[in-house]
Amino acid sequence: MATLPSVRNGREVERHLLELMRERAAAQGFEYLSTLIEEDTRAAGRPWLAEGQVMKVVDNYLRSGVRFVYVRARIGGSGSARDDA
Repeated sequence: MATLPSVRNGREVERHLLELMRERAAAQGFEYLSTLIEEDTRAAGRPWLAEGQVMKVVDNYLRSGVRFVYVRARIGGSGSARDDA
């Protein structure tokens, strides 16, 4: 998923979409979500994503000049924290 650079509230849209994905995956019984995501989006995201385990760092992904990380984040199961902040 991606948002256009021209979207004024892009960060909020990204957070909303990621939260919807997390809720759907947790409802289906998944405990973790793994994704390749822009590093700054992960770091600025909800705690469940920002605190996820970075498995791999990809600098200059597809020559975009953007740093991506492959992250594994706990989304469900015991100890799952829901944060509405």
